[in-house]
Amino acid sequence: MKNLVLLFAIVVLFAKTMNAQTSVDKFTFGVSLSSTLFNEESASKIGQRYNAQFPRFNFSGKLSESFSFDVALTFNVLGNIEGVINNKFEYTSLDGAIRFNPFRSDAMIVPYIGVGASYIGGASTVSSGDNALSLNVLGGGALWVSPKFGFIGQLTYKYVSEDATAMVSHIQTTIGIAYRFGSGSQSRSRLWD
Repeated sequence: MKNLVLLFAIVVLFAKTMNAQTSVDKFTFGVSLSSTLFNEESASKIGQRYNAQFPRFNFSGKLSESFSFDVALTFNVLGNIEGVINNKFEYTSLDGAIRFNPFRSDAMIVPYIGVGASYIGGASTVSSGDNALSLNVLGGGALWVSPKFGFIGQLTYKYVSEDATAMVSHIQTTIGIAYRFGSGSQSRSRLWD
């Protein structure tokens, strides 16, 4: 876990040195709730169908007019909450993605699609407990309610090789809030503009 946090910090610091940002929205930082869904066959292998996590931190930045990068770290600090969260294992994931947005990035609603990869901690419910790599396909968006703050959501399919012993392919959904660094949107100042 400490290695994942250190790697996340290095990636974020490296990304801050990139000069391909615009003055409108250089970077965003988000905090989300996350949930993973495993199909019934996979659930029998790892011992759980649903797994909830908080927090998921993500850091995004523009690469060009239509492309951006995103790095994220998902883990769980809540533990189990009687009747609400009953995780049988702790889900940890370090994700990287390239996202495509054909619309203006300073608009109120900013959808995107993307591809990426993840390094996922193995489920402790499996004896080997090996970590796994995944290839990801994702879609999501942001609803900016002010020049600096917005709501974010994402749906990601994570394909894990069948050779992996302690993790399987699954869907991850996230919903949260984001803060936009830089000058913010120049085209509007409020949701109703």
